[in-house]
Amino acid sequence: MRTSIIIQLTSMIVVGFLSGVACFYIFSLEQAIALIQLMDGRLLQQEAPSVMQTILPVVFAIAIVLLFATHPFCAFVAKWLIALRVTFLGFSSMYLLTQQKSLLAYGIWWFPFQFIYCILLLMICLGISTKRPMRFAKKGTATYRRMLAIILLFCILALFEMLVISYVFE
Repeated sequence: MRTSIIIQLTSMIVVGFLSGVACFYIFSLEQAIALIQLMDGRLLQQEAPSVMQTILPVVFAIAIVLLFATHPFCAFVAKWLIALRVTFLGFSSMYLLTQQKSLLAYGIWWFPFQFIYCILLLMICLGISTKRPMRFAKKGTATYRRMLAIILLFCILALFEMLVISYVFE
């Protein structure tokens, strides 16, 4: 059972990333820049993004995923939104790779951190399974501990990302 879930989520990540790559080649450069500005303008900046520009997208993503993942009829929307985030990761990755000056930013900042954020968002979705067997219904504290651990990982990763950003944009 766990293996099939891992295969499904891995497939979702791969297909989403490749879809983003394909979309980048369909869009013109002006359209790509407009979409990147709308989704995450940090990629277009020449200077280091502020702390709020770094933390706000992460907090917003966590809040949206938690909002949809906690509702039994909307849990699929959370995974769909994560798939869109992975698609944007592929799209923005191609933008950074086509810009010759952005290889360092892509290699040590953008791809690793955004990829790990997507995986942690999927862990939130898996950790808040609303369809539990009755024998596990009273083990709510384990779910809260898992969510707390994942949120703590997000915080540590965001701090580390700010350190890497300060290095990349020196």
